Amino acid sequence: MSLTIIEPPELEPVSLIAAKAYLRLDNDREDGLIESFIRTARKSLEAFTGRCLIKQMWRFTVNAGFAAAVSDFEYLA
Repeated sequence: MSLTIIEPPELEPVSLIAAKAYLRLDNDREDGLIESFIRTARKSLEAFTGRCLIKQMWRFTVNAGFAAAVSDFEYLA
């Protein structure tokens, strides 16, 4: 069995603008670094809680025996 991400989240739970306001930054020099911190924090929290914070599409693959076809499903926490 394996899980593979097909469509990652379109947005992060905290915007760059909100993070920069909280950090009291007004320049653009560290935007890439701040965005990577936001993304890493989301991924860490998702791994710790075992839940997705934002809508994502995953593929669940079973590699054993015969299985009946399963239609798409959506899990909302």
